[in-house]
Amino acid sequence: WEVAAGEFRIAQRMEPGDAAPLFGLGRIAALRKDPRQALSHYEEALRLDPRRVDLLEEIVSLRLQEGEIQVAIDRCLSQLKSSPRNPYIYGLLGRICLSQGRERDAEGYLRKALEIDPNLPSAHLHLGRLYEKRHSDDLAIEHYRRAINSAQSSKLKAQNWLTIDVNPAVLPVYVWLGSLYETQGKWEEARKVYEEAVAIDPQFAPALNNLAWLYAEQGENLDQALSLAQRAKEVLPEDPFISDTLGWIFYRKGLYPTAIRSLREAVEKALQNPTIHYHLGVAYRKHGEADPAKGELREALRLNLEAAHAGEARRLLKEMGEGLQLKGK
Repeated sequence: WEVAAGEFRIAQRMEPGDAAPLFGLGRIAALRKDPRQALSHYEEALRLDPRRVDLLEEIVSLRLQEGEIQVAIDRCLSQLKSSPRNPYIYGLLGRICLSQGRERDAEGYLRKALEIDPNLPSAHLHLGRLYEKRHSDDLAIEHYRRAINSAQSSKLKAQNWLTIDVNPAVLPVYVWLGSLYETQGKWEEARKVYEEAVAIDPQFAPALNNLAWLYAEQGENLDQALSLAQRAKEVLPEDPFISDTLGWIFYRKGLYPTAIRSLREAVEKALQNPTIHYHLGVAYRKHGEADPAKGELREALRLNLEAAHAGEARRLLKEMGEGLQLKGK
């Protein structure tokens, strides 16, 4: 660090109007757990180049780490005075407000960012998250779609504003979008979205898993579903939901002992998930193991299994002679 810091100081003396060496010194100070010194360097760099929203983000991040939320917001508002048409500052304000549960303020700032730049991917992304939280699914889908399209179109495009937020990591948006399509019963749209994500990154485990699950739920392409889930498992071997997907595919293929092994692994890592208990219960029943099947189905109902499966769980328990003992919701 001392060597790097020395090189940055030399660069600063040679180019006193360049913000880059000060940014480097700020990063070193932050790594050394010296937020006061880091803030000093970042503030000086931002004074030299007010367009550098990446510097403002570093300042805001340090303020938030110290619990200085209003100070972070006020710093953004102050920066708007010298850069009033910078959409990224409004986007940053929106993200801060979202993190604090100030949804109305967040929505206003994010919409202001899009008023300045209608193709700002990060603003669409965060508005999508906000609307999904409000269960305004159609609005969320609209903004997720626009986040994806905007990020793709701006991927290599020169920007008027210098910022690290030009092309946010949008891969998670594909999963959020696909999940919303699933809740609406739009299976084909969900499938296409997951396939797009896998085409972009063949190792993106959430999309691999969700696509495999979709195939398994529809009872088609089970071999392809298994291949996708196994690839996801290689990337995230400890994820219980991937183990659940694998188990459910084995169940669909009639490989009940293998399904039970995967589902037991999933349950052990997600003891409070009712759906995984339900899957394990039906797998035990198909394998002729009534006692563990009853135990898992009862636990699923106790954990408030979703209505779509709760009726079937009760029916199976009644079939196994336990219908009168349940008071499930």
